Amino acid sequence: MRSNLYSTIKQSAALKRINNVNVPLYYKNISSNKTDLGGENTELINIYNNNLVNIVNRNHYSIFNISGKTARKFLNRLVLSDMNNLSENKSFNTVMLNEHGGIKDYVTVCNLGNSFNMITSPSNSLKIIRHFMKNTIIIYIFFIFIISNNLFAIDSKAEQAIVMDFDTNEILFEKNSNSKTPPASMTKIMTVYAAFDRLKNTELSINDECTVSAKAYKMGGSRTFLEIDDKVSIDDLLKGIIIQSGNDASVALAECLAGTEEDFAKLMNVYAKRLGMNNTNFVNSSGWPEDDHYSTVRDLAILSNAVIKEFPILYLYFADKEFTYNDIKQPNRNKLLSSVKGADGLKTGFTKASGWGIAATAKRDDRRITVVINGTNSSRSRMNESANLINWAFSQTSQKKLVDADQVIAEADVWLGNKPRVNLVSSKKVISTLSFDQIQLIKSSIQYKKPLDAPIVKGNSYGKLLIEIEGKPNIEVDLVAAEDVAALNPIFKSFAALKYLIFGSTLDE
Repeated sequence: MRSNLYSTIKQSAALKRINNVNVPLYYKNISSNKTDLGGENTELINIYNNNLVNIVNRNHYSIFNISGKTARKFLNRLVLSDMNNLSENKSFNTVMLNEHGGIKDYVTVCNLGNSFNMITSPSNSLKIIRHFMKNTIIIYIFFIFIISNNLFAIDSKAEQAIVMDFDTNEILFEKNSNSKTPPASMTKIMTVYAAFDRLKNTELSINDECTVSAKAYKMGGSRTFLEIDDKVSIDDLLKGIIIQSGNDASVALAECLAGTEEDFAKLMNVYAKRLGMNNTNFVNSSGWPEDDHYSTVRDLAILSNAVIKEFPILYLYFADKEFTYNDIKQPNRNKLLSSVKGADGLKTGFTKASGWGIAATAKRDDRRITVVINGTNSSRSRMNESANLINWAFSQTSQKKLVDADQVIAEADVWLGNKPRVNLVSSKKVISTLSFDQIQLIKSSIQYKKPLDAPIVKGNSYGKLLIEIEGKPNIEVDLVAAEDVAALNPIFKSFAALKYLIFGSTLDE
């Protein structure tokens, strides 16, 4: 079956001919050489066009399976052809429209009877998912199951990258995350962390003043434009460091808190070791290029999360978009604050040796994502790559509460106790960050000895809950007794034993 737009679409180069088969345009890397179509990634896809079977390489397409009572109505909103004319086991080639009526992509839609397959190019997969979400309203309840192997895959042009869920500390994506590299001005996150710690745990105040030394004044690179012998408040120095990335402000604060920048660097390394930043060594407070000054995106992600968790009020400095000092107004170097939903920190960095990097975070509703990248080739690339990773994490993963603390998992029989059964409950709450396909594939099993021998002590572990999730390490949760169960006295034990000999066990086997 061909739609009434078949000829139009064909004229607009939506199709091409390979081995006497109409192949959609997005199969653009497929060669007519049959040997190129072989191998483990080749499969037969029946798209029902003129009852032909197309041979395609699965690396060059993505399939969306759309099901539900309103699936046909939903698709009618997205494609130009009339879905009411598509009968079962038939298909047509059509175009997906954007919100303005323009062409978003060329697609093939197949009616499978109980659902529909939409075949498209993998390069547009994530864009199409976002397009789905824009066009979904409450009356359109549907499920999208991803068949394509590479749909949820994410990559980055950055040399090093990591994406972390703030609450669960799970790594959602990483690339060379343990590679040592100059952290550039992302170093200043530790400078600020040290100052925050002093402000929280000592009598140091944001109104206390520091004197600007000649060394601080002479610092090159990005500056707050401090003057020699200026007395500058801790408050202004923090804004100069965070918003303006002032190297002069970093040195001035370091000298104020530790006497010399060298001694302050030692303090920075003490904090780094305490936080578990095992592949980091700081030599200065600003990130100015120096030998043996290095970190990793993983360590910087750990540091970024620590700043947010330990100093939630002081962390608000990072969301300020501009700061004026010495009559010079400068914007925050972090452009994500104005372009990415929920972005509220942290710090950019650049040196010739490291490339362009950023430690970034965003919060949407009750969920926060932290991204650190380094080694991009431009300021624009830095912003684009970090924004893409943040948006990907929010759109393609979600937090799932797998089990609650004290949740009853099993009712266990008790042998020779004053109660026949006892509830086994979860020892802790377990939350995991999962992709939507992982959520569908969660498996669990319970392991404990049957029956449990009395006495039973409340809070003691008597079994395990095993949770299996594809692509993640297995999760084990102790199952503990919800209450005490005393053992029978000797007389009742004898009676119970006699009863067992006469009538057998009444416990479930």
